[in-house]
Amino acid sequence: NKKELQSIAYISNSITGRGHLGKLEPISGFLNRLLFSGRYVKSALDTFFMPFNRSLTPFARKEALKHSLTVFSMVGSLVATASYFYEVGLDPSGTNFLRAKIGDRWIDLSAGLGSYITLASRTITKTSKSLSGKKYELNTGKYGSLNVQDVFEQWATNKLSPAFGTLN
Repeated sequence: NKKELQSIAYISNSITGRGHLGKLEPISGFLNRLLFSGRYVKSALDTFFMPFNRSLTPFARKEALKHSLTVFSMVGSLVATASYFYEVGLDPSGTNFLRAKIGDRWIDLSAGLGSYITLASRTITKTSKSLSGKKYELNTGKYGSLNVQDVFEQWATNKLSPAFGTLN
């Protein structure tokens, strides 16, 4: 039926990095120039939330859940394997969360999904951890300290396209 086909198309687009922008769809061209890829940001968020989307049919939600569990299992397996050989960041409030230190570089093992978990962790716990390993509280009110809004702004700035990112 039509609803089933629309649901399957929705999850297919999302799984392949072309998430539907909903009410922002009319300005998708502008968003694509502003963000590195607005549709990919949406599809990454869909990886976490699509199985709970009540507008999808039960079959599509089940398929979305399978996809999400597959992605999380693969990232988990990759992290577990890499941690055997390399230093891997496992603190979700840390800058290097789900990244492996190979040589002098940190390589993202989560295909970008870790940044969403880090943002949520920092927002909820109101703590952050720098690459050097120093943990600090957010919203302390001390001069120069970060607050949750600063953390969100830094995260959003990292999602800007190269052209807009240089304007920051």
